[in-house]
Amino acid sequence: MRLLERVSMLVRANVNDLVDKAEDPEKMIKQLILDLHNQYIQVKTQLAVALTEQHLLDQKAEEADKKAQDWLRKAELAVDRGQDALARGALERHNTFTQTAQLFGEQSEDHKKHVDWIKAINPQALVSVKVSTPTDVDMVAVGSYYAGAHIIHLDGSYGGTGAAPDIAKKNIAMPIEYALPKVHRFLIQEGVRDKITVIASGGIRTPHDVAKIIALGADGVCTGTADLVALECIRCHNCESGRGCARGIATTDAELMNLIDLDWGTQRIVNLFLAWRKELVRLLRRLGMKSVRELVGRTDCLVHLDYMKKG
Repeated sequence: MRLLERVSMLVRANVNDLVDKAEDPEKMIKQLILDLHNQYIQVKTQLAVALTEQHLLDQKAEEADKKAQDWLRKAELAVDRGQDALARGALERHNTFTQTAQLFGEQSEDHKKHVDWIKAINPQALVSVKVSTPTDVDMVAVGSYYAGAHIIHLDGSYGGTGAAPDIAKKNIAMPIEYALPKVHRFLIQEGVRDKITVIASGGIRTPHDVAKIIALGADGVCTGTADLVALECIRCHNCESGRGCARGIATTDAELMNLIDLDWGTQRIVNLFLAWRKELVRLLRRLGMKSVRELVGRTDCLVHLDYMKKG
């Protein structure tokens, strides 16, 4: 509740500020939109965290309950054997774990209320949670599912916009090639893999990358850099510097925007994905598959080139 209260306060504060500073309303409206966008990102981030924490709390509550039951059985066994001291110790441990399970259960309910409240903003919407790929990304994915997410978007390293610094792209998060199969396997173990859509991004540049990522466990991919290059992006990493993109792709400068013809750009993107589709169809045919769905999780179709050289 406190987060959306802050969003509401921000809206009211900015509207009042617009009235006070009516001499430049256009500038103030742009700032208002920027501030609201930043708050929206915070809401999405908090939702992802809440989804994960809720599942972790559920697991901890279940583990504590199991341990409580184990200690109860040990206490009963000790009583049967006349070992009163051991029985008292076992009962104390039983009570401790029972209280712990109750505590985790209460915390889980609190998290669920928070997530449900966020989702209540638009009950018909598909909930997509975009996360980086930390070492416990598998727990994040499962937590997202159990809290009601329909889509989990794994954004691995080596992705990012042209404006993102290399140190961030190469040192934050796990490569998608490692994170994706980890998530895919864990979702299968939990019995929920077919109930959630997994989207992957981060360093996907070609149709062959798409095929490999799907074979590692993704249902689909999200691309960005390839699309920009199709529009003749020169990868100068100045997307947000000065007037923006020198090619007119990522800019709000009216003069630079005219460098891109809408029809030309549209056809370039169409050509890109038609070419990708043609290559994916060729790959699927060679693998004896009729649909890209058949390729999901088929790691047996992949081989490491270094291992081939050794063989």
